[in-house]
Amino acid sequence: MKKVLPLLLLLTTQLSILAQDYKFGKVSKEELEEKFYPLDSTADAAYLFKKRRTYYDYITNNGFQLVTEFHERIKVYNKEGFNMATKEVVYYKPESGESESVSSIKGYTFNLNGNKIEKEKLSTKSIFTENISKFRSVKKISMPKVKEGSIIELRYKVYSPYVQSISDLKLQYHIPVKKLDYSVEIPEYYIFKKNTIGYYPVKQIKTSKNGKIGDINYKIEVTSFVEENIPALKNDEPFVSSVKNYRSGLKFELTQTNFISIGGDFKSYSSSWEQVAKQIYKSSSFGGELSKSSYYKDDLNKILAESKTEVDKLLNIYNFVKQRVKWNEYYGIYSDKGVRKAFKDRVGNVADINLMLTSMLRTYGLNADPVLVSTRANGVPFFQQ
Repeated sequence: MKKVLPLLLLLTTQLSILAQDYKFGKVSKEELEEKFYPLDSTADAAYLFKKRRTYYDYITNNGFQLVTEFHERIKVYNKEGFNMATKEVVYYKPESGESESVSSIKGYTFNLNGNKIEKEKLSTKSIFTENISKFRSVKKISMPKVKEGSIIELRYKVYSPYVQSISDLKLQYHIPVKKLDYSVEIPEYYIFKKNTIGYYPVKQIKTSKNGKIGDINYKIEVTSFVEENIPALKNDEPFVSSVKNYRSGLKFELTQTNFISIGGDFKSYSSSWEQVAKQIYKSSSFGGELSKSSYYKDDLNKILAESKTEVDKLLNIYNFVKQRVKWNEYYGIYSDKGVRKAFKDRVGNVADINLMLTSMLRTYGLNADPVLVSTRANGVPFFQQ
């Protein structure tokens, strides 16, 4: 018994030393000395800590806004992991209307110089904002003094007025995750369906807590994910077109909003593909644009008159639209400034061009319908019946 007690004390001491402190701005010497990820020696980098908290914040006279806080600590093992030193945060920022914002950006790079931990602060000069389309911008963050063995730590917040759209939760990445801590806190007024993707199991923990707006109390549903040692699913699978479809994650689909208890209304959102199609067709920027035809009538009549066979007519209509309207490199299912203007200006987005073509084929007499598809980069579309 006398021999067992010192051994237990030794084990307890070792476990205390190995216990991780994820306080922002503080890393351990042991983390910096680590030469490779213990569970995957091929990893170029690893998330030592990956945290996300999404919640609803009530703003007086404005209502709820969606806030998502991020905190990540990354260990860089070799030069191939240097790409983790550049972070891009894409957010919705249209030319008009409400925008998302990214703020409270703070970061550090830690290096070990002998026995001394050196800490380099992220400069505001290393944070850039770029517009990538009419609707989206990106914050580009470049971490300083990154080399083999460095630890990168970054923290930031994303504010969104679009409370009905919770961004997907990514639970697995192309590099391993040592400790993951995610939570999503949703007021009782919003009902979301949760669709899981991927194959690596990460357990959901469901709890609740109370919220308050003035004298009104309400319930908040909390969904948490706390997991350790999540393996990487890399981008090097030769026969997989989009590996992100196989990484574990969670998608949120809004099904209802219910504000009756506080004097508001109840609304049910699309619950089938048929309802989604009807909703899209009702839009003036889709169904409304599809019904317009007077702007191209003379050109269409000329095409049909000059075409000898049915196949010629189809090909000539297709080639006419192709040559007439140049793609402005914007995707989207809705017309931007209208098909009539796109036809006149000879430039338009994906929807402008395809709705115009479909309309011309219909006017010719074909049973033509638009088909909406998602690119592989968007991942697997989820919509359960």
